[in-house]
Amino acid sequence: MNENLQVPEQGSPEYDQFMRQHFGDNYEYGFRAQIGIRFVAFIIDAILILVISTLIAYLLGYYNDIISKGFSAFMDPQFSKELGKNMAPISLLISLIYIAIEVSMATSIGKMIMGLQIGSANREEAEISQLIIRASLKSGSMIFVIIPLIISNLSASSEMIINLLNSGYGFLYIISCLFAFGMKRQTLHDMIAKTAVYKKSNILINE
Repeated sequence: MNENLQVPEQGSPEYDQFMRQHFGDNYEYGFRAQIGIRFVAFIIDAILILVISTLIAYLLGYYNDIISKGFSAFMDPQFSKELGKNMAPISLLISLIYIAIEVSMATSIGKMIMGLQIGSANREEAEISQLIIRASLKSGSMIFVIIPLIISNLSASSEMIINLLNSGYGFLYIISCLFAFGMKRQTLHDMIAKTAVYKKSNILINE
């Protein structure tokens, strides 16, 4: 870089514009959170959802058979099926609350603990429309949980198709997350929503 070139004050919009002009988009990618810290935030969220769901199920008495019979209760296919049906609305409700938090606050509890926030791909604060698109793409598999709750008398073949579609969507979600290993550090759903995950301090505040 030319030593006589005047560099604007670091952290200013002029500085970002200057850096993009001279270094291109690669300059921006360095501000995005790496896959490791994002994975830790994901694990924290998953553990919290599991713990809260299990506690609610316990308080509602869904685990009484396990308490009386031990884990051998899981050997009964009917018990496992009934437990799954009982747990589905609880897990769905907690997941919806998590989605509402992520859309309204541009972060989840796990991301918050790790100091992360969702922003636009240009490092500015994410628009609500971007967060809704991102959340919808991430959580689309919930439709396969909602359908059995609405339609109680599904045939065995219909249940099998729904389970296959749910598994397929889960596989696509994993593929989407693998994109975060790339240079852009964006999942596929981030790319579509034009968002990225950053350390909160790296997001440019809209004034």
